[in-house]
Amino acid sequence: FSKNQFYWLLSEALPYILYIGVALYFVELFLSFVCALRAKKGSRRFHELLGVIIVGLIGLTLLFSSLVPFSTLDDKSVNKLPAGARRIYQQLKPYQLTNSYGLFRRMTGVGGRPEVILEGAPHEDGPWTEYHFRFKPGRVNRIPPVVSTLFGGFVC
Repeated sequence: FSKNQFYWLLSEALPYILYIGVALYFVELFLSFVCALRAKKGSRRFHELLGVIIVGLIGLTLLFSSLVPFSTLDDKSVNKLPAGARRIYQQLKPYQLTNSYGLFRRMTGVGGRPEVILEGAPHEDGPWTEYHFRFKPGRVNRIPPVVSTLFGGFVC
């Protein structure tokens, strides 16, 4: 298995991987609609459907925005993406919601991942204290917490 064979396989498989990812998103969205329609009360059904629509649109925007950096694994795949996906990515790029894959940022620190630090105070003039995220990596002298997996069954 040579490097050239790997890049050939990647360039052949990447479009299918993208199609499968988008298709699975729409399957999940459809199942969410079905669950929302099964709600008993009319007003509850309306609120659930509204929630599915709002979250679905946000998710679709993020999905299309993430296609561009993901497809940079193969340079030819970027040009095959719909223009709308590239436009969404360019509009959301300043907010760094999606990023390309690779070790460059992590290894060099150039444009490294910014840290979010939340601080709060009982009064406007302080004293300010930092709030730590429970599962945020960083402190290397502690045992990592156990986090349950995200692989659960679809529950309606």
